[in-house]
Amino acid sequence: WYQRRVHGGKGPQADETDVDPLVPQSDTDHPAPFDVDPLVPQGDADPRVPFEVVIERPAAGTPLSCSVRVPEGSEDIIVLEVAEAGMISEWNRAHPDKHVRSGCRIVEINGIRGGPCSKLISELQSSLRLKMLITPPESH
Repeated sequence: WYQRRVHGGKGPQADETDVDPLVPQSDTDHPAPFDVDPLVPQGDADPRVPFEVVIERPAAGTPLSCSVRVPEGSEDIIVLEVAEAGMISEWNRAHPDKHVRSGCRIVEINGIRGGPCSKLISELQSSLRLKMLITPPESH
């Protein structure tokens, strides 16, 4: 497997690659970065059911601020960690019933699903609007 860091930082570390070079300076740099799909139920989410996350970046390369891993041969991206500051943590604060957290799997981005994960990683890095289908971590 290989691992990528999806946030701004001081450069790559060990087996991580810095894929988002910009760090937002404040919440006012990107007001209303989320869009809630009215067709997706917004109440208490079933922890086993996939959910949708939609994030609008103010500029290309604006960091999501999370670490991800792509296991060899996998078609999904696994979230390893979500930073306290960044667009994903802002989503989590605004949507407490649909938290993106360690162990979640990103299975689709902007309609791209399956095939090599390089397509998902490319979409994650370059798109201003990210419509992601997330599956919660499996509970044991």
